[in-house]
Formats: sequence, structure tokens, C-alpha cells
Amino acid sequence: MGFLTVRKVRLVGYAVFWVIIIIILTFTKAPRNHEIDNSTLRNKFNKNTTNRYLIYTCRKTCAGFANRIRGIITVFLLAKRTNRIFGISEESKCGLTTFLKPASYDWRINAEDLKGLSSVYHDTIIMEKTGTGDYYKNRNDFVQNLEEDVVFLQTNQKPHISNYSETIKGIFEELFVFDPDIVHELKAFKETSMENDKTVCAHIRVGSNPGFSDIHSNNIGSISAIWEFLSQYDIDGYVIYVASDSNDVRESAKRRFPKRFIDLTGPVIHIDESEDDSVCSGFRKATMDFLFLSQCNVLLLTYSSFGSTASILRGNKDHQYCFQNGQVLPCTEYNLKWQRTSQNELPLDDV
Repeated sequence: MGFLTVRKVRLVGYAVFWVIIIIILTFTKAPRNHEIDNSTLRNKFNKNTTNRYLIYTCRKTCAGFANRIRGIITVFLLAKRTNRIFGISEESKCGLTTFLKPASYDWRINAEDLKGLSSVYHDTIIMEKTGTGDYYKNRNDFVQNLEEDVVFLQTNQKPHISNYSETIKGIFEELFVFDPDIVHELKAFKETSMENDKTVCAHIRVGSNPGFSDIHSNNIGSISAIWEFLSQYDIDGYVIYVASDSNDVRESAKRRFPKRFIDLTGPVIHIDESEDDSVCSGFRKATMDFLFLSQCNVLLLTYSSFGSTASILRGNKDHQYCFQNGQVLPCTEYNLKWQRTSQNELPLDDV
């Protein structure tokens, strides 16, 4: 009897071991190719797959502009991993989907298609680097919740994947195009503000807005090296554009470079902290800044996921500089990596 009991314990132990291995393999291996086709996703798997969804949602605190983008991309990759239809659902009157429209992948969800399906809402927004790390890998309840027909997931966690910049750029361009009104407005602004001038841009995060207080924030007195860097372009043939979370920084740039400085008007707000009508105009201003930065001839970055994501869309590492430890240096793989490294990344590759 004792032998049988020991044998049963060993069998149970082996079973648990292999379940753990399967879970780990499932959540640490990602497909290399981000290309995807709606019809393939809907029809490649069994019939039930057509009724299974993984939807990025924004219901309350969703963090900032770039946080939302990386959350969306993470959910998109998870949807691929779990053979689900990916979608985006935002409940606010103004959000990313107000100014970003579907590209080759149509992520719009018809509410009628979800009727009668089981669903669950999951919030994994991380506002600070808590050090708790890898939410998905360590929480079995998340795996269990994926058994629901419709999983609404609110997150700002980064996907930990190889070829980060290329993959993020490819997925963004597969999911989004900028709203035509935004594109037209930016084009008209450039035509009236500059001729054949080259654009020299800086994204200067100060951290003066709610939610921005961390060790990587700057202040007006700590960015003298940025002004010195920009001053070399205060000559004919260039215009200087400064995006920032601080109106004081924008005003300072305007005073320093009165002949070269150009600016898109609009309020500077934290889109997660505003509840009045300014959130729409502020979101529009952030989208315009984001698009402008992605098209600059010369780009200078401070520590910010907003600027680093715009640089990824820019797709050109030439004439790209990073402000780090009080110095302006050419961006390298190392100092670009600190723009996006976090203990709270979701492992979606075998890096």
C-alpha cells in the first residue's frame, strides 16, 4: 500500500511538472513574424475560435499616450498567441482611436458579435515600477481567465520581444494610420511654417504633469545641454520644434530661438488626469506632436516612452540623440534600451 501511495504522489508530481512546463513554454515563446491576416486568424483554427476575442480596453486609468500604444501591441501579440480575434474598445469620448484609424488589420469590434458570449475584464495597468514584474507569467488566474469567450484586457505592459524596434514599428503600421484630418493639418502647418527647411526636434520630458514624477524627470535648470545642442541649428535652413509635457519648456524654446522656433498650438495636459473638454484638444495635440517627431530630420530624446516610440516610427537611427546624465550623445542600442527597459515587461519572445 505504501508503495502505491508513493507511486501516486510521484505521478501527481510529474503531472504538475509538465503542466508548469507547458504554461512556461506557452508564455515565453512568440512567433517571429508579426504579419497577420484577419481571415487567417478567424478561419485557420476550429469553429469556436471565431467566437473568442482578446480586446484591449480603456475604461479608467490607462496611463499616457505611448503607454496605451504599447499596451495595445502587447494585447495584439497575446491575441495571436492564443488564437483569438484582436480588438480595441475605448469608453472615453476621446482616445487613441479618435485620432488613429484601422490600417490593414481592422480592430473595430461590433458589439452585436459579443452578445451571448462569456466575458471577463482584466486590469493590469502598472503606474510605477513596483518590481513585482511579470504579471502574466506568475498569475495562474490570468491563464484561467483566457478560457472566457471574450477577455477585455487593460494594460500598459511592454512586450519583451527580440528585434524590438522593427517589430513595434511593423505592428503599429499594421494596426494604425493617422486620422486624415491630423495628416492634413500637419501638412498645412509645415507648408506655412517652413519651406525646404530641415526639422530639428526635441522631446523634453520634465515630469511636471501628474503621473510623471520619477527619477528620470528633468527640470528647466538641468537641460542646458539641450539648449546648447539646439543652438547649433539656429541658422538658415533649419527650423526647431520642441515637444514637451511642460509649457515652460516650450516658452523657453520660443524665447531662445525666436527666428527658428515653430510650434503646434494646443494645451499640454496629461491625458489620464483630465476630465473636462480639454482632454480632446490635449489628445489631439499629443497626436500631432507624436506624428511630427516621427518625421524629423534630427531628433533629440529625453527619457520618455512617448519620444522613444515616436523615434521607432521614424525608423531612421541617423541624426538621433539621447539626453542622458546631463549630456547629449548620439543614441546607441544601449541608451535607447534604457528608454524601454522595465521589470514589468511581458515576455513574448525567447530573448
